[in-house]
Amino acid sequence: MKSITMKISLLSEFDTYCPGDVVKGSVNLSISHEVIISRVSVKLIGVAVINYKGKDPPDQELALLKKETYVEDEKYLYSSQDGNLQDLFTEAGNHELPFTFVLPDSIPSSFESKECYIRYTISSSLEGAKLPLLSEKVIISVNAPLDLNNIPKSQYPSTAIIDQKNNTWCWCAKTTLHAGVHTSRRGYVPGEIIILNAEINNLDSKPVVSVRAQLIQIIKYYHKAWPRKTKRMASEITRGYILPNESQYWMGETLIVPALVSSYMKYCNLIDIKYKIYFRIAKAGVPEIIMKLPIIIGNVPLMGCVDVLSDAIDAEERSIATLERATKNHEPCHFGPHDVTESNSENVQDQCLFSPRYITYSS
Repeated sequence: MKSITMKISLLSEFDTYCPGDVVKGSVNLSISHEVIISRVSVKLIGVAVINYKGKDPPDQELALLKKETYVEDEKYLYSSQDGNLQDLFTEAGNHELPFTFVLPDSIPSSFESKECYIRYTISSSLEGAKLPLLSEKVIISVNAPLDLNNIPKSQYPSTAIIDQKNNTWCWCAKTTLHAGVHTSRRGYVPGEIIILNAEINNLDSKPVVSVRAQLIQIIKYYHKAWPRKTKRMASEITRGYILPNESQYWMGETLIVPALVSSYMKYCNLIDIKYKIYFRIAKAGVPEIIMKLPIIIGNVPLMGCVDVLSDAIDAEERSIATLERATKNHEPCHFGPHDVTESNSENVQDQCLFSPRYITYSS
């Protein structure tokens, strides 16, 4: 049986904060019998890390590691040199050591992916005579504000049009497919729905196999040796066949915006985040057509304009709530938890897996 156990407790619900917030908590000690403690400290650290290992053409082994630090602050909650506090922990029982940190104003949001992360941790350590070094760590979520009202193009529509012609060098090449897709605006917050209108005219003798709309997260890594992009699909809707010389119409189709980090990743110099709608048209025997529409994800919605899904199945029966009626929540990232113990051997208190929480809105 351990003579002493240590746990970090935070006052914030879901351990979620914004830049500039005050982080309040305590290091809680449970002592089974008399011990001598020389030091108890707590540390806040926020870092971004790119850690990629793989192969790069032509099949060369590649390993990238780059780090950026946003905050590093350590406080001593108890030290044997504090005089009057020297005998505080000599008796068995439960003891609470409060602490306070202030997050800097200019820090990026929390983020986790396979190849990089932006992570904010609070760790505690304890040293004492005839005691092993004890350490605990909790991970908090930070949501840097991105106000869509301050980005003029958030209110602009997003449109893509394509005319595909048959494979011929003749000046009179025939149009085999015409398609257009449209959204009324570019700016959205998690929990909203993107309303899509589209028209696809199949003028070919071959059928269109499927039509899909996907919300794609694009992660760009900045590294002098090797800039790179990866993509993750956040949500998708699919429609079926279009026979030759027939058309398909999308009227108010809805694509949900799940819990996602905001666009741009301000204050981070290692990665950038962008979003696009990929409108995919698959035809038999030819390469897939991909139409791309830029989208901006923020966490402060456009004034008077929050489209959120209700319990209704029919898109026409959805509820459209104003900013005043929408409820703000903190939901785990749509892409799920990541292993936070791979790159650090320190104990992570109750957290082998971690998923950052992002601001979302609901009706």
